[in-house]
Amino acid sequence: MDGSHLKTTYNGTFVSASTLDGAGNILPLAYGVIDSKNDKSWTWFFEQFKQAYGISDNMCVVSDRHESIIKAVSRVYPTDELDKQMDKIENVDTRVKEYFELVGRDLPVNRGWTMTSNIAECINEKLVAARELHVYNFLEEVRKMFGRWNCTNRRNGTYTFQQLLSINECKSLCMMFIIVLVEVSIEYVYTTNDEARRFIIDLKKKTCSCRMFQMDEITCPHAWVVLKSKNIVPDEYCQTFSNRR
Repeated sequence: MDGSHLKTTYNGTFVSASTLDGAGNILPLAYGVIDSKNDKSWTWFFEQFKQAYGISDNMCVVSDRHESIIKAVSRVYPTDELDKQMDKIENVDTRVKEYFELVGRDLPVNRGWTMTSNIAECINEKLVAARELHVYNFLEEVRKMFGRWNCTNRRNGTYTFQQLLSINECKSLCMMFIIVLVEVSIEYVYTTNDEARRFIIDLKKKTCSCRMFQMDEITCPHAWVVLKSKNIVPDEYCQTFSNRR
């Protein structure tokens, strides 16, 4: 989430929400023009965002920590268990809470390694010249730019899934050739060795300590080796494959 000021007689602020898709490309989610970066405007934006996308347990808001954004998020979205625990920490020692806020909360959420608002900053940079246009023409330029991005990313994404699967399969075959030992810890947890490193795979949670399994939501090479040793089709452990069924 971020915003940038328009440079026309209408001194509004362009705000946007975006994320990264599975291939690491910028995926715009929502955008608009508000009066200014104040509590009321950001609250309105998040209310529209919530109406469009609903509430997700795995959602994480990354911003420049603008005070109005923090207030808007707390108002529009319900207080979670983490906030309750942070309040308890603050009651014991406020310095500890300030430290966690400084380094970033270690949330149990897949954030795609996105820890900064650089995505939104990139969008703002691309619109520097357009921000001098009349607000209607500016929004039209935004629509066309996002349309071009989405069209290109969608076209590239049509073969990315199978391409990633093929790459991971080749890596797993190389691991098999060097005789990788698959050890069973419990029914769903396994360990494998790859180049002198040990990786832990949890088939029930669809996770691997290499983080590729949960990040890409596609079977990583280590999980692929485990599934092949159990004569299980790896494709069925891919999120995209499961959604198609």
